[in-house]
Amino acid sequence: MPLLRRPALARLHAWTGVILAVPLLLLVLSGSAMLFKDAVFVPADWRAAREAPPPAADAELARLMSLPGLRSADAVQIARGQRGFHLVEAPDGTPAYWRTGASAAAADVPWRLRAEHLVLELHARLLAGVAGEIAVRVLAVFAVAVVSVGLLMWWPMRRGWRARDLVARSSARPPLLRAHIALGGAASLLFLAHVVSGLLLAFNPPVRAWLKPFADPRAAQAPDGAALGFAAGDAAASVAALRRVFPQGPVTQLVPLDGADGTQWSLKLRLPGEDHPNGRSNVTLDLPAGRIVATRDARLAGAPAAYDDVLYPLHIGGLFGDAQRVLWLLGGIGLVRLVTAGVTAFLRRPRGPGASRRAAPV
Repeated sequence: MPLLRRPALARLHAWTGVILAVPLLLLVLSGSAMLFKDAVFVPADWRAAREAPPPAADAELARLMSLPGLRSADAVQIARGQRGFHLVEAPDGTPAYWRTGASAAAADVPWRLRAEHLVLELHARLLAGVAGEIAVRVLAVFAVAVVSVGLLMWWPMRRGWRARDLVARSSARPPLLRAHIALGGAASLLFLAHVVSGLLLAFNPPVRAWLKPFADPRAAQAPDGAALGFAAGDAAASVAALRRVFPQGPVTQLVPLDGADGTQWSLKLRLPGEDHPNGRSNVTLDLPAGRIVATRDARLAGAPAAYDDVLYPLHIGGLFGDAQRVLWLLGGIGLVRLVTAGVTAFLRRPRGPGASRRAAPV
């Protein structure tokens, strides 16, 4: 088939890579910045001296559920680690920053915190809302294709790989092409891990829906309201009831389910044994009724839980600790160099009649 011939693959690889170069670089740069987001974006005076111990964290959680100002929020990302603030997301996506122990959003927010939100939105949606989210999905598909085609073209030439070609010794087209090919061959599997995990996350809702039938029904439970009830309207008692179900595990997110009424709250937890940094376990509290409505232990969920515990930490560089973050950062730098060398070489290609015959060998 003509498409499988190397010249056709080379044209497909080159043109697709050039078209995707700018948005792909934006995703790579924004993702690299998020690898060490606490160090990069959180100012020293917004950091907690140490992570709050469980009793203090639970008391803060009960206090937040008692605040009328949070009942119309879309979600509250609870302070964790050394972050001394909660991130409150409005229904329109606007962030607000509540210092731990405060009863209102901070008026003077450092530009670094605001920059973190913009970088995250750039990485997830290219700062273009729903249209940007769709564009990222399309970009992820083509990025996987570009890296895969490059690997297919490089594989027959792997025996001629030379380490000295990793650094282009001039800005001429042949050294740039050699650097592009050598770098792609050396780190193709790392690049594939970046783009394939990003592709799966871009299509995470349908993938998780596909995995849902494989979930163990024991993960989701409707607890006995009489045994796990609490004083109606008492937020502190509701948290104590939560701890009777799950004695350990920080609450990472708080979501009001009934809008401005705030009659029910969904709490996301990271239970011991979950590798997902945000956790995927849940408890739903009905404050006026004084009962726990439902619980979900993600550790019992089977395939969907295993997927969550591997994919997201893998993509953000947290599956294997700081060593993976450093490796992912090096991979991001390599991707930037790969793209810029390839695009520059493409722009310096020979043009006009007989151009393909005059092209310098690599």
